[in-house]
Amino acid sequence: MRSGLARAIDRAALAIALATSSGAVVLAPVDAHAEETAASSGAALSASARAPDSTTDVRGVRSFLDATYAEMRATSVRVRDQLRATRRRGTRSQVLCVDEALSRADVALRHARALGDELLAAVGRGDLESARSARSQLEELRSLTRFAGAQATKCTPATASASALSLLGTNTVTVKVDVDPHIARVD
Repeated sequence: MRSGLARAIDRAALAIALATSSGAVVLAPVDAHAEETAASSGAALSASARAPDSTTDVRGVRSFLDATYAEMRATSVRVRDQLRATRRRGTRSQVLCVDEALSRADVALRHARALGDELLAAVGRGDLESARSARSQLEELRSLTRFAGAQATKCTPATASASALSLLGTNTVTVKVDVDPHIARVD
């Protein structure tokens, strides 16, 4: 059986991990043992001075999951749009590359939803170790989705710039070549 101090440290670590990924600021006591001692001696700290207990903060976990899913869905939609554009004007290898990136993004999103359910269940039952593991795997899947989006962008054919399109509309193209006068001439 774990000591009260070890459980308090675990709760504080999970609260910090959950808060930092969601951008929230966490005020945690510097000495978890001091908080435990004060609580046991009857001098309980005020609710505002305590770190949030993320093992019971299902709302915080849900907001983290919603943000994660939204980012991953947005990446998937963007890659899907890139695939449509690449099919219209790209090469076969570009289409295959973007299609593979879309598959990776979609699979990561499916796995993230399953892990989100595991994370919520672990938080609900107070299983910090399982919650940390699920959260870590979710972060990895989020990174994989970002990577897939970056790969799709690299594979997508570049759109022609406005100046290049205006040149295509004319019948003549002027090219100016500057030759260094110090280079020996070869006839």
